Amino acid sequence: MPDDKVVRVKNDLYQKAQDLAKADGIPIAEAIAKLVEQGGAGVPSACQLNAFDAILREQGLTPPRRPDWVWGVTDVLPIQMLAGTKLEPYAKARTEAELRCAIGEELYSKLVAGELTEEEKSEVTILTETPAAEP
Repeated sequence: MPDDKVVRVKNDLYQKAQDLAKADGIPIAEAIAKLVEQGGAGVPSACQLNAFDAILREQGLTPPRRPDWVWGVTDVLPIQMLAGTKLEPYAKARTEAELRCAIGEELYSKLVAGELTEEEKSEVTILTETPAAEP
């Protein structure tokens, strides 16, 4: 479900990790860990964490002990780096949780079912085009 905008935001965060590593003279892994501890682009809301947990359970996956940490990892690392890894389903669940919380459960259900009216489609487009907040 990730689109180019999501990939671009995640790539920007990875660039921040690279810049932090260079500026502090630390390995990229340590820089990523710092960004993850800071919550990536931002601390997830209660809605997002609850939706993340519910989505993982729906998929038969055990939610992580530290969902905030997994959220941060999937926030900082580019989606291409997570493809084919054990974190890929968590990254997809995170993207879905963000979308569910941004547009609400009712619109999300209609979106998945392909039942959005033209007015609802424009509303969803406006809500999902809002740029991510920078820390």
